[in-house]
Amino acid sequence: MKRLTTYLLLLLLAAPALAQEKPPTKEEMDKMMKEMQKELNNMDPETKRMMDSMGIKMPDMKKTQQKLSGVTDAQLKEAWDDENRIVPKRDAARIAAIPGPVSSGGMGSYITSRQAQLFAKLQPAVRTVGDKVYASFKAGGNSSAKIGNAAAALWMTGRTQTAFYLMSRACADDPSNADNLGNYAAMLSMMGAEQLAIPILNNLNSRFPRNATILNNLGQAWFGLGELGTSEKYLDSTIRIFGAHTQANVTKAKIQESKGNKTEAANLVKKSIQTAYSQDKDAYLTKLGFDLSSIDLRIPKPTKADPLNLGSFNPPAFPMSVAECVVLEPQWKEFDNQLEKGMAVQKALQLHNVDANKSITDVVNRIKNRESIVPLHLEAGKKGLRDAEETWKRKLDALGQELKVWSEGAGNQLRLNYEKTMKELKKQDNDQTGEGKRNEDFCPRYRKVSDEYVKAVNSFQEDWYKRFLMVHKVYYNEIAYFGMFTMFEQEYESYKPGIKGSWLFTLKNSHNIKFITDYTCGGPKPEAKAGGKLAEFDDINCQYHSKMKYVVGTIEVDCSKMTTTLDLGDIKLGLKQNMDMETFADQFVSCTVAVSAGVGTKVGGAGPLEIGVGADVTGILEIDRSGVKDVIFEGSVGVSAGTTIISDAGKATTTGSKTAGHGVSDGSASVGLEGRISLISGARSGGFNFGSGGGFK
Repeated sequence: MKRLTTYLLLLLLAAPALAQEKPPTKEEMDKMMKEMQKELNNMDPETKRMMDSMGIKMPDMKKTQQKLSGVTDAQLKEAWDDENRIVPKRDAARIAAIPGPVSSGGMGSYITSRQAQLFAKLQPAVRTVGDKVYASFKAGGNSSAKIGNAAAALWMTGRTQTAFYLMSRACADDPSNADNLGNYAAMLSMMGAEQLAIPILNNLNSRFPRNATILNNLGQAWFGLGELGTSEKYLDSTIRIFGAHTQANVTKAKIQESKGNKTEAANLVKKSIQTAYSQDKDAYLTKLGFDLSSIDLRIPKPTKADPLNLGSFNPPAFPMSVAECVVLEPQWKEFDNQLEKGMAVQKALQLHNVDANKSITDVVNRIKNRESIVPLHLEAGKKGLRDAEETWKRKLDALGQELKVWSEGAGNQLRLNYEKTMKELKKQDNDQTGEGKRNEDFCPRYRKVSDEYVKAVNSFQEDWYKRFLMVHKVYYNEIAYFGMFTMFEQEYESYKPGIKGSWLFTLKNSHNIKFITDYTCGGPKPEAKAGGKLAEFDDINCQYHSKMKYVVGTIEVDCSKMTTTLDLGDIKLGLKQNMDMETFADQFVSCTVAVSAGVGTKVGGAGPLEIGVGADVTGILEIDRSGVKDVIFEGSVGVSAGTTIISDAGKATTTGSKTAGHGVSDGSASVGLEGRISLISGARSGGFNFGSGGGFK
């Protein structure tokens, strides 16, 4: 049934029209496959070449139809129900098959006695490659601990079956190694043999009590068996140790959802995301009917409030009298001319920097060189942009309404009163002007009324203009900052001049100044006020860089992307795990990987690495069905000053000399064969399954 579920999901992902709330029928599936084949046939050659260059292979629809030829509507419904079930059904048979307690002395025989049966479930090519990798490491004189690290690192790359094979061999060689045993049990659990993982985890739990990784993995194993009460007990213990535990919170959320507590489930998912983000979690939150905002996401904060230096652009003052109008009107005209020229410069820079093809070509070439490039903080950046725009629009609407009310009310009344008063003054002036009349100089009277009018109007307009600019200044800085997390470098370089040009446009086109220069009355001009000069923009560049070398590859992180490079040295896997239609998503389930560059033990104890306060951890990696989705450096071992630790509340607290947020200073760590790696399992919702095809008892 697992294999049927795999094909069903692949087909539904490729045909959104069939994404419905009820299971598809055999007739609907046949129709959909014909439509898919038609789309594949109509694909233009250039698109096919591009997809081939990126390693994306088209599904063989004929082979798929053959595999599904004997499927019935009842089987489709069962597969659909399995995939859409919130929590697993209680598996009484597998629960009854859980082996009895395993002592530390009997651990070796427990592992070796089940190897043949487990290995028989793996693809033949996996066993062949696994033997080569194992022999290579043994020939190099590597210990079981080092081989176990290599296995855990292979798991991180999605080579789950090869990783399991290698870890099993390492545990059989040295069944006393707690790190390897914990990772082996996590692999068993995530591959559908939870009943075999539980005795190992129970043994570790008795040896290393209050270890959050062991407790979480026990909770996940019992969850996979559908024993929800026992699962929740272990998950609660994990969360008490570390409130923002990335995996325990998500699995407990599923249990809460199954009870109808969607709000509580959503809060648990958000707590998990405070530690590490993944698209699976984001999609789950959406399914629950909730959405993330940028404040829910862990993302580096800017080092200063005004990174583009927009606040240094100082417009001239607004005139508050007729005399000031005479002085300041030319300054405003010159200021607007400078803004016009500045906009032209930014437009030219924007056009000069546009080179999207170069960016795309770079990505394709790096993929060809066995590098994987993914947007790391894409969703956080997108949500930051969305929140910034929503706030900007809301404040602009309020300012617009305020200006409208003033213009139609108080502003209009000021104008009417001014025009009425000036009309009366001019009548009085005309009546007393002429031969034999007083001929009094009325200019001071005109100036006094005009001064009062100019001051009243421009006082409001200047205050409104400054607040209007502040709203835009915050918005432009935010979209410039969050843009770093949604674009590759070349695209971003053409994006920044557009923002700068928009700021200049806002400065030029949002002021409404009342100038009256007719009634100076020959008086002295006031001194010119400061302002009216354009500043230099500060450039804004990514300050979020880190690099982690992890036994079989390297992960490099900057604002907009994560690049992973697989480097096995002389060991060539030569293994394509998707032997038929299966993809990375079908080979993998969500988990978290804790790594340490050092060889020490957890502060205050021992046992598998934990995430949380006081953990002796260099960094953590969050992995979902599409691969590594988040990389966080934390702790103190092997990390440069300025990185952060996740607190129990899930917030970042900074260590070292810099306080700008996660990874703002460059960080690097080498988690080689001498380091430590722990797999923190998640709820199984896919992946290779030892339990498929009749189950494994």
